[in-house]
Amino acid sequence: MELQITELWPVLGELGVGQVVLTGAERVEKTYWAAGAALDPAQVQAGLVKGLEQAGATRLPVVILSRTLKGALRLLQPPHR
Repeated sequence: MELQITELWPVLGELGVGQVVLTGAERVEKTYWAAGAALDPAQVQAGLVKGLEQAGATRLPVVILSRTLKGALRLLQPPHR
């Protein structure tokens, strides 16, 4: 059974996940990032909110989307002092 990313957002919200990082990889289908609607911020938030409602939770997870691992790691680094 293959789970679509749009079906995963509510589950992540229900489980109380604090942060989600999605990044591309060499073997990831190039069309994955072109899918658009599945990674649209409004759709992502709607799915997460649906999960939060089911769980009775209020903290929305942080979602980081990056086409490259290097970009994702840069976003995850703490700010320089």
